[in-house]
Amino acid sequence: MFGFNAARYTRFLRWKGQSLLIGEAAGFISPSSLEGISYALNSAYELAKVFNSGNINPIWKISLKLIPMKIKLLLKYLKLPFMYHPFLRKLIMKTGFNSINVTDEPNAT
Repeated sequence: MFGFNAARYTRFLRWKGQSLLIGEAAGFISPSSLEGISYALNSAYELAKVFNSGNINPIWKISLKLIPMKIKLLLKYLKLPFMYHPFLRKLIMKTGFNSINVTDEPNAT
């Protein structure tokens, strides 16, 4: 129904010859906000740490370092249908899942 292909969203680090793609170029873009600058900065930071460590296999090391970012994005893709499909969104809203309780009581300060 939604055409979700997890394999498409798990290949974030790509290389060809002497070049590595990170950040938005490698597919690190949030599906909910369509922003990628924070992922670009974080993946570039992790890559710089790996290169500065003098690791003999930087491709393997950076692949491991980016696993938490990949998982975070994968979870966002899993919640995507519930954000944008009207029927599913309505169901979630009716359950009150993750909602904030509102009261008429003034704040005690």
